[in-house]
Amino acid sequence: MDAHPVASRARGPRSRRAGWLVALGLALALAGCGSDDADEPDAPQSGGGSTGAVGAGPDVSPDGQVQYACSLAKHVKEERGDPAEWKSMFGPDADPGASEAAAVSSLLGGTAAYELPDHPELSAAASDLTAAVTRLDLELLSSSLEKIVTGCAEVPDAPADVSEAGQAGFACRLADAVIAEHGPAETWDGLGKEPAWHQAASVGALVGGMNGYEVPGSEKLSETGRRVDAAVARVDTGELDDALKAFTAACP
Repeated sequence: MDAHPVASRARGPRSRRAGWLVALGLALALAGCGSDDADEPDAPQSGGGSTGAVGAGPDVSPDGQVQYACSLAKHVKEERGDPAEWKSMFGPDADPGASEAAAVSSLLGGTAAYELPDHPELSAAASDLTAAVTRLDLELLSSSLEKIVTGCAEVPDAPADVSEAGQAGFACRLADAVIAEHGPAETWDGLGKEPAWHQAASVGALVGGMNGYEVPGSEKLSETGRRVDAAVARVDTGELDDALKAFTAACP
């Protein structure tokens, strides 16, 4: 594997796409993405659960996703402490900061080699952040997160609920939007071209899908989020459609 499987913007889309698939596949394997835990969770009290109306709840438009990623990045930096002191990066009991860092990277395009047209610098840093999470590179994680927080100074601030319940609520609204606005995954353009890929990955990442973390009170969403991210990593369009529908069905 390349030293930086998804971070180098100088490489072509095919190289970055392949690197990301390998990295995320490894992350999901380490996280135990095949968990069959069937315990039913308490409904997350986010106020932003799935209602079938894409316009309701938090702003999950492309601009809204960037604003939320920026708020979440600031939260990780200010509230989660030094990544070197996190108890674990993968698994049900991982440090929540690891899951949140993965969500930040995905919302900014890092987990699907997608460059946000209006925020290429944030996407470049997000690619580094994705690589850092999947490779357990704590130095790169800290530096790329710092770059994102600094770059976010140019993004208009907006109120955001970045609690774990708030992240679950945002994921539910985003899943609705991906289904309603992008249609069946088999119609999507390729990785690096179609934003729906990183948006779908973000649905899972927001509830621990990328690193196997189980959000307290949202265990069912976390389980289904792992299914979503695994389908994205395999570019399995049929399974991704089914997983997104299952995710919205699990939303309060």
